[in-house]
Amino acid sequence: MMKNKWLWGLSILSFIGTLGIYNLLPETIPTHWNIQGEVDRYSGRYMALILAALPVVLYYFMILIPKIDPRRDNYARHARAYSMIKQGTILFLILMVWLTNLYSLGWETDISKIVIIGVGVLFALIGNYLTQIKHNYFVGIRTPWTLASETVWKKTHRLGGILFVIFGIMMIASAFISNVFSAVVIGFAVVVIVIGLFGYSYWLFRKIEG
Repeated sequence: MMKNKWLWGLSILSFIGTLGIYNLLPETIPTHWNIQGEVDRYSGRYMALILAALPVVLYYFMILIPKIDPRRDNYARHARAYSMIKQGTILFLILMVWLTNLYSLGWETDISKIVIIGVGVLFALIGNYLTQIKHNYFVGIRTPWTLASETVWKKTHRLGGILFVIFGIMMIASAFISNVFSAVVIGFAVVVIVIGLFGYSYWLFRKIEG
C-alpha cells in the first residue's frame, strides 16, 4: 500500500506543518485570486486545515482506485504513468497549500503566476504519461466512447497527450507575458480539451463502428 512513501510523508508533514502554524494564521485566509493576482475571496482559518488534508485524502484515494476498478489488472501495465500522475497532482496540491499559508502569513508575491506555471507543469506531466494509461474507469479521458472501445481509448489518449503537453507549455510561457493572456490560454485549453476530445472520441467511435 505504501508505495511512494516519500509522497505520503510529505503530505503528512504538510498537514502537520499547517497545524503548527494554525494559530499564527489570521482569522480569514485568502482562498482565491482573480486574473490580476488580487485576492477576491476569503474563507475562515479552518479552511487551511481542509486544504492541507486534501493531499493526504487524495493519496489514499489513489491507492484505493486500483483495488476497486473492474479493470484493475491494467494498473500493473501503467504503474509508472499512474504513479507519476499521482505524484504530480499531489505535489501541486501541496504547493497550493503552502502558497496560501505563506501568503496568509504576510508573504506577498504574484500567486497567480506561480499557480499558472504549476498548472502548466502539471498539464505537461499528465500529457507526457497520458498515452501510457490503459483502459480503466477512473483515470484518463473517460467518455462513453473511450470506455466502450479500447481502440478509441488509445487514439483519444494519443491526441489528448499531445494537447496536454502543448497547452502546458503554452501556460508556462503565458505566465511571463500577462495574467490576462494566461487566462485566455487556460480558457482555450479547457474548451479544446473538454469539448474537442469529447467530440473526437465520438467521431472515432462512429468511424470505427460504422
